[in-house]
Amino acid sequence: MYTELGDTIRAEKQTLYYEIFENMRQKFFTMIDTVKIKRKFLKLFISEELKMNAEDKVQFVFKKQVQLI
Repeated sequence: MYTELGDTIRAEKQTLYYEIFENMRQKFFTMIDTVKIKRKFLKLFISEELKMNAEDKVQFVFKKQVQLI
C-alpha cells in the first residue's frame, strides 16, 4: 500500500517537474525570439534586454518552483 502511494507521488512529481520545465523552456525561447526580433526591427543592442558579457553567450538562471498538493 505504501509503495503504491510512493510510486504515485513520484510519478506525479515527475509529471509536474516536466510540465514546469517545459513551460520555463518555452518562455525562455519566446523571450529570446522576442528580443532578437525587437533588436532587428529597432536596431537595438541585445544587452538592453539581457545582461551579457559577450553577444554569443547568454546565461539564464531559473528558480526551481515545484509545489505538491
